[in-house]
Amino acid sequence: MNDDTQSFSFTQDPSSLTKILKVFLWISVGVGALAVVSDIAQLTLLTGGPVGLAEANANDARQGLVGIISIITFIITGITFLRWVYRANVNCHGFGAQNMQFTPGWAVGFYFVPILSFFKPCEAMVEIWKISQDPMNWENQSNDALVGVWWSLFLVSNIAGNISIQTALRAKDPETLTLSTVAAIISTIAGIALDIVAVSLVSKILKMQQKLVNRYSH
Repeated sequence: MNDDTQSFSFTQDPSSLTKILKVFLWISVGVGALAVVSDIAQLTLLTGGPVGLAEANANDARQGLVGIISIITFIITGITFLRWVYRANVNCHGFGAQNMQFTPGWAVGFYFVPILSFFKPCEAMVEIWKISQDPMNWENQSNDALVGVWWSLFLVSNIAGNISIQTALRAKDPETLTLSTVAAIISTIAGIALDIVAVSLVSKILKMQQKLVNRYSH
């Protein structure tokens, strides 16, 4: 059936969820900025010579508090983002797209599968992007560089974050802790950029899906 005569409707309207997700993404940007400032303060402490017990305790308390806030924000934002991915995929199926490679469950599930998590979630997002342009001819649609940038930042943030955590767990001297802190700063800065790009990504996909639905609503 030609796209010119095809009528589309949402299986699950993603408008409200997208607004909520964008709020959490911007909150995540703010928390990330706070974490970078805290990590830089720790780095300055580690590279500035001998540290007193009071200074060390104050640093640990601050880092612990920022860490808790960061974890809570990450979990809430992550769950909301995965809900959004699920809903966007559901709508792609509902638009009647044929030969889709990803179910809503696997579009989310691949984020948690070792090895496959390095590329499958990106492929699922590419599929969502293409179908949101033209469900009836989606395989011939072009991908957008925004998806590639989003996924590159995702990988950098997660890899640097894992390095930071693993290094911190075996840190027995200031030098190792310094390396962990530098990795954490890189991870968080990439995460801030990731959140900003994600705001643009989900907004554009929402607009494309709304365009499909609204095109035949009058």
